[in-house]
Amino acid sequence: MVFHSRSAHVSNKKIDLEKLAPYAIHLAMVIAVAVYVIAGAFTIREIEAIPQRIAEGSRSRREAHEVRHNALNRTRKCVLAALRRLEKASNCSQQLDISHLAWLDECYKHDLRRLSADSREQKGEERQGKKGSGNLTDENDDVYEYWSLMDSVLFCFTVITTIGYGNVAPRSFNGRLFVILYGLVGVPFTMLAIANLGKFLATVLKTWTRPFVRCAKRLKRRLCKPKYTAKEKQRLMERESRKPAKTKTGDDDASSDAESELDEEDDNTSDGIVLFIAFLMYIIAGSAVIAAYEPEMDMFEAVYFNFVTLTTIGLGDLVPQSDTYLVITLVYCTIGLALTTIAIEIAADTLKKLHYFGRKVENVANVQVWFGGKKISMKALVKNLGDQFNVPLDELDNLNLEQFVDNAIKVEQGELATLRVDRGWMNSNYWRAIESGTMHYVDDDDLVTLQSNRNYYSEF
Repeated sequence: MVFHSRSAHVSNKKIDLEKLAPYAIHLAMVIAVAVYVIAGAFTIREIEAIPQRIAEGSRSRREAHEVRHNALNRTRKCVLAALRRLEKASNCSQQLDISHLAWLDECYKHDLRRLSADSREQKGEERQGKKGSGNLTDENDDVYEYWSLMDSVLFCFTVITTIGYGNVAPRSFNGRLFVILYGLVGVPFTMLAIANLGKFLATVLKTWTRPFVRCAKRLKRRLCKPKYTAKEKQRLMERESRKPAKTKTGDDDASSDAESELDEEDDNTSDGIVLFIAFLMYIIAGSAVIAAYEPEMDMFEAVYFNFVTLTTIGLGDLVPQSDTYLVITLVYCTIGLALTTIAIEIAADTLKKLHYFGRKVENVANVQVWFGGKKISMKALVKNLGDQFNVPLDELDNLNLEQFVDNAIKVEQGELATLRVDRGWMNSNYWRAIESGTMHYVDDDDLVTLQSNRNYYSEF
C-alpha cells in the first residue's frame, strides 16, 4: 500500500510538471531575452566609451556650432531690420546715403569677429589634440565618458525588437560591428520569443472571453429567436441524423450541442474582433499610465508614442526619459509587441483567404500538418488513417486528395450533405473479413462434422 501511494504521488508530480512545462518555456525565453539585453547594454557601454578629454573636445565643438548658429540668426534679424530702416529713409527713391550702408556693416562686425576668434581657438585645440592623442598621460587614461545605462538598455532593446529609435547610435567601428553581430543573433531569437508570447496571450484571451461571447450569443438567440439559414438547417439535420435516437431530454441536449457547434464556427470571427479591441484598449490604458510618469508626454503624445513603438515604426522623435520607470515601459512594449504579432497573424490569415479565394485546391499531398511541434505530410496522414481502418490499398492509391479536401470543405460549408457512400456488404467488408481471417462460410459446420467422423472411423 505504501509503495502504491508513493508511485501515485510520483505520477501526480509528473503530470503537474507536464502541465507546467509550456509555462516554464515561455518564462525561460522571456528571461533569456532580458539577460541578452542587459549583457548587450554593458558591452556597448564599454565599446563606445571615449576618453573624457576627447568627449569634452567634441562637446566644445558642438557648443561652438550652436554659437555660430545663434550668431547667424541674430545677424539675419539685424539685416532685416536695417533693410526696413533703409526703405523708410530712402522712401523707395533708389538714392541711398552712404551712411545708411554702415548700418549693414554694423550687423556683421561683432558676429564675424566672434566667429573668427572661435575658429582660431578651435584650430588650436585640434592641433593640440592631434599631438597628444597618441601620448595620453596616465591620469587621463582611466577617465572615460560612458553612455548612460538607460540609453544603453533602450538602445539594445530597440535593436533586437527592430524598433530602432535612433536617438543614440554607435560611432566607432567596433561599436557598429557589435551591432551587426548582436542583431544577427538577437533579432531572430527575440522575434521567436515575442511570437511565442503572443500565442500564449492569444490562448489566454480566448479562454477568458469565449464563455462570455457564447453566453451573449445564446442569450441573443433566445431573445430574438433567430431564423437559421437553409444551409445551417441542413447541416443541423445532417448532424442529428448521424446521431442515435435519444429521449426528449436527449433531444434538447442535441439541439444545444448543435448550437454550440455553430458557436464554435463563429469563434474565429469573434476572436479576431476581441483581439483587436484588446489591442486598442491596451494602447489607451498604457498611454494613460505612460503619460502619468513621462514628463515630456501628454495623453495624445503617449498614444502616438505607443502606436509608433508597437508597430515598430520607431521614428525616435519621442523616447522614454524616465529612468525610474524604464523597466515598466520596456515590459509594456514587450507585451504590446506580442499583441501586435497576434494582430498581424489575423490579418495574414484574412489576406491568405483573399489570396486563395476562388482558386483550385492543389498539391494537398505535400501539405505539412503540425501536431504538438511535430509535422507530417497530408499524404502520410491519410495513408496511416486508412491503415488504421483497414481501407484497401488500391482505394488509398486511387484517392484524389485535392478532390477529397475540396469536397470536405463543401460539406463543412453546407454545400454537400456528406462524403459517406452507401456500399454493399461484399464491397465494404468482404476484403476486410478475408484479411482479418474472420470470414465464416455456411457449410463450415458440416465440413467440421464430416472431418471429425472420418477421423473417428479411421481409428477402427
